[in-house]
Amino acid sequence: MYTVTIETIKKGKSQTQTYQLGEFDTEAYDMTMSEISDVLYELEMDFDVIDGDGDMAIDDILIAISEEETFEHRLKGRGVTYIVKGYEA
Repeated sequence: MYTVTIETIKKGKSQTQTYQLGEFDTEAYDMTMSEISDVLYELEMDFDVIDGDGDMAIDDILIAISEEETFEHRLKGRGVTYIVKGYEA
């Protein structure tokens, strides 16, 4: 099953949120994708300073998730680092 993790590292402490996507075109899949999208867009960072345009970085991550690609992205915010991974578990 395709899995997405969002690890938050702040002040040396780490917290990981894990999401598993089920079958495409189901209500559960849509709800999980919506939750992941909300979490990514609510990250504590200045979207204008992330490798050009932060909104585009989040969009790229969401596209990779929807295509069930294996990936790892590091995003840095104010005193916080986020590691977003997508993989087949």
